[in-house]
Amino acid sequence: MVLRKAGIELPVVVLKLAALVLLRLVFRQLVMPFAQRFGIRTTLIVGIGIGALSYIPIGYVHEAGPMLILFLILAALGDTFYRACFHATSAKLGDADARGAQVSGVQLVYALSNVAGPLTGGFLQVTTGPIWAFAFAGV
Repeated sequence: MVLRKAGIELPVVVLKLAALVLLRLVFRQLVMPFAQRFGIRTTLIVGIGIGALSYIPIGYVHEAGPMLILFLILAALGDTFYRACFHATSAKLGDADARGAQVSGVQLVYALSNVAGPLTGGFLQVTTGPIWAFAFAGV
């Protein structure tokens, strides 16, 4: 939706989604060697950090140019590192008998952030500009 409001045509938005999936597949090859060398916890933290950084360039996307490409690379890299380690950590540390409740708790946090995030981000976008809005989204 942000890309469409920035004036980017629908086919480019769809290509962006395809590029994101392709980049995740490419970057997936980096996760295991990195995790073996530095550990799952460090890899998870790196994924979270890179994912948070990916929100900053999206505030400056006004066309299908370098900022969109930077966003795609950071988002795919962060998501790949984060998701692989998050699922491994959840499976290892989670209680097998309470796994359903734990997954529900994670989904509740996601749902609440999907409501509060856009409201807060929209307010920050209007009052302070894109850098603060998308920096907050990264947090």
